[in-house]
Amino acid sequence: IDEAHMLGDQDRGYTLEIMLTKLIFYDPSRKIQIVGMSATLPNVSQVANWLDAALYQTNFRPVPLKEFVKHEHYIRDSNWNIVCNIPKTLPVGIHDPDHISILSYEVINDGKSV
Repeated sequence: IDEAHMLGDQDRGYTLEIMLTKLIFYDPSRKIQIVGMSATLPNVSQVANWLDAALYQTNFRPVPLKEFVKHEHYIRDSNWNIVCNIPKTLPVGIHDPDHISILSYEVINDGKSV
């Protein structure tokens, strides 16, 4: 289960919970192996208990996490230093006061995904 934290989602969590409950109910011998992954599951011990599962936790990140903030027409780092200026418009002239399009365009144009 990738994104196991979706168990807590108000709209979709119950579907995942029902599916897991059915798997557990219909496989009392526990031949089915359930592997759940999430970087943001707040009650991971409780979920592991519910699934009668072994819990493995790590802080290992294969790619360092960098945090940035968009403030007005700037991108700032966690120390509030200006990292770059955000152009006011896309080359195609889309009205985008929150700069979502230009930031998405920049990431996609760099070969990454949004």
